[in-house]
Amino acid sequence: MESLTDDALANICSMVARIDCKTATETVPLVCRRWKRVQKTVCGNVFLNMNEIGCSFKVALQRFKSVTGVTCRRDIKNSDLFTLIAENCKSLTHLTLCGRVQVKDDGLIAIAENCKSLTQLSFDVCDQLTDDGPIAIAENCKSLTQLSLCDYLRVRNVTDAGVIAIAENCKSLTTLNVGMNVKVTDAGVIAIAENCKALTQLDLFYCDRLTDAGFIAIAEKCKSLTLLSLNFCDHLTDSDVIAIAENCRSITQLSLGGYQRVPQVTDAGVIAIAENCKLLTYLNLFGGQKVTDTGVIAIAENCKSLT
Repeated sequence: MESLTDDALANICSMVARIDCKTATETVPLVCRRWKRVQKTVCGNVFLNMNEIGCSFKVALQRFKSVTGVTCRRDIKNSDLFTLIAENCKSLTHLTLCGRVQVKDDGLIAIAENCKSLTQLSFDVCDQLTDDGPIAIAENCKSLTQLSLCDYLRVRNVTDAGVIAIAENCKSLTTLNVGMNVKVTDAGVIAIAENCKALTQLDLFYCDRLTDAGFIAIAEKCKSLTLLSLNFCDHLTDSDVIAIAENCRSITQLSLGGYQRVPQVTDAGVIAIAENCKLLTYLNLFGGQKVTDTGVIAIAENCKSLT
């Protein structure tokens, strides 16, 4: 054991923590003073993957007081989940909940007020949110670089007010997903474009109230984008696509699809993509009924990195 370096010992403690947090916090420190010292260092910067650890969410959070990251991709039926996280994870920087964990305003407000060091925040089920939750996050967690408030059940009560608050306060965002927020309009997207200059990934999937004003703002202000999703944005036109293609030349992933819902995009828009976005590795034009062989051939001849 004496031949183990501190780094190797730290890796052991981290693996034990993922398997059994009780052993990590209670048994490991009893081995010797050195193990106790290393264990304390490791548990002061724990990233809890709730899919792997062998104890309840509540026990894990109470034992690891300095948790910096929590991720879960399983269903959790615990109405106190967000209170537990907020009370026990003051140093939290990453929070990802992708299972059926219902996010409501009171839970998000508790996180915002207690976990002000958050840089990454992602939820999959947030259809009961209103503007109050996102506004609290915006006002308290200004160091956010990645934020996802997308819900495939549709977010019906978050409006431009919530999106504008995020845009005006979280100016370090590089990744933003507000897809399925069906009440978001050009005003919210223009605020994003004008304030979030560091954006490289923007997902506006099914934000079907957007028009030329919003799309042009993205094109003119978000020139560093590498990923852009405008799937099911019903009012997207050739002029919008051309503006995006001519200004956002670093794009590698572009989604403009929607089942029979992009009738206004023609070969003209697709040719502009082909001639300007030569770094593309992914392109979605599903539902583009007016795109012909001419547009497809242009893509094939110019976008050599498509996979």
